[in-house]
Amino acid sequence: MNSPHPPFDFDNDFSQDDNPADPLAESPLVGTSALPAQSEAAAGRLYPSYRPRQRRGNPLLRFLSDHNPFYLLSALCMLAGCLALTNSLSWSPINLDKLLVLVLTLNLYEGLLIALAVFLVRRRGLARDAMWLLLIEALFLVDVTFLNAEIFSLNVKIGAAVNAAVLAAGVIKVYAIFRAADLVSGPLLLFAAAQLAVLFAFPGLFAFLDKRHEGVVSPLVVYAAWWVTGSLPLLYILIVPRHAVGLSPPHIRPLQRTILPAMLVLPFLSITAHLGTSNWIYKVPFCAADLAPIALAFAVLLKRARPTDFIPEPNLSLLQGGLPVLAVVLSADYPQSLVLRFAGGEITPAKLAVESAYLTYVYCFFVSHALSLVPAGIAMFAAMVFGPRPASVAHFYVDTWDRGATAGRSVWNSVIPDTTAGWGVLSVIGSFILLGVGAAISLLKGGLTDDPAPEAAAPEKSRAAVTQSIAACK
Repeated sequence: MNSPHPPFDFDNDFSQDDNPADPLAESPLVGTSALPAQSEAAAGRLYPSYRPRQRRGNPLLRFLSDHNPFYLLSALCMLAGCLALTNSLSWSPINLDKLLVLVLTLNLYEGLLIALAVFLVRRRGLARDAMWLLLIEALFLVDVTFLNAEIFSLNVKIGAAVNAAVLAAGVIKVYAIFRAADLVSGPLLLFAAAQLAVLFAFPGLFAFLDKRHEGVVSPLVVYAAWWVTGSLPLLYILIVPRHAVGLSPPHIRPLQRTILPAMLVLPFLSITAHLGTSNWIYKVPFCAADLAPIALAFAVLLKRARPTDFIPEPNLSLLQGGLPVLAVVLSADYPQSLVLRFAGGEITPAKLAVESAYLTYVYCFFVSHALSLVPAGIAMFAAMVFGPRPASVAHFYVDTWDRGATAGRSVWNSVIPDTTAGWGVLSVIGSFILLGVGAAISLLKGGLTDDPAPEAAAPEKSRAAVTQSIAACK
């Protein structure tokens, strides 16, 4: 069914402050144009507008009523309880039964957060309070307590079953959050579900490999996981169009300004945090090359960014052009454990970063010429993979330079005389050579012709014309 609202461009239209009276309307992330009158009326029936009453009395009570910090305090208590009950503060393992009960309790708490947020925004028009509830839910949704990863460390099979159930519940929660914020969109929901799937899959994959290979996880697997994480922004660009959701009532738009970036960014940050801890848990050395995909991911995301007062257009382009260079620099020094070798060639982090940086530049700056540039990039990558290593190429060029320099010095020493008589002989020979060159240049100019030169013919024509004029007068 087509939405009755005009499309809402949440990538480029986040600049207008359509509700200045709202304390959240100053956010630079979102801005929309005004709804048509009939759309405003229809949306107002679905999302009632909240009109705060003038309160008098105790300033503390007014502060608590206006800002309501108890939601944040409740979230802090839940987070502290999870850390204490999982023995995260003492680094000792927890019983599996207790962990499952804690996961169930946390999901019940998340359900209450979403239900209360939907009630407040739909029935009471309290968009600000609903915003805080949904932000808290977004934090727990992306496994900020690391409970889902903890289950895998205790039992891989039970962890896989529990995380599959939690992932299914997480997709439902994401839909409820988008529904509460009037952000329901198929591409957005698909991208959010993909991020959650990656978030829950990585700990299980690492735990499975750790059990199967007796406590050893290949550094190549962790490095590949970093590249999968770096490809998520590209997935967002491919599947989420610029006009993904419809316009909403003015008092709902501040909620969208906050919830939409949170639901897109928090899962990505959580995946990065889980990968960082995986390097430490499975004793895989962290290297700078792991961050190269993240730098490329930000370069891709900047394609949809708009200039602001903080980052004007020249600085935005400079940042977008500098991030691929940073990715190449980060991948320049890498351990040999990250080199993928196969029959006939090898893929190193440096080669992969160079090729990815090339494709990033094509997408960001030369997308109109992609059909001709991308095949060239693929051919270049194939040459790098199946060709010699960069160190071998550099050694070849250095060796060739040394050989050429040695040969040049030998020729110089054999030709250049070292006595006065020798210089005299060289001068005589040089005179004949220069004489021959001069003669050749003269002969190439050509000889005389029978036709008079244009400069000489011109005065003769002028003289004949004057003679004819005098004869005519007579």
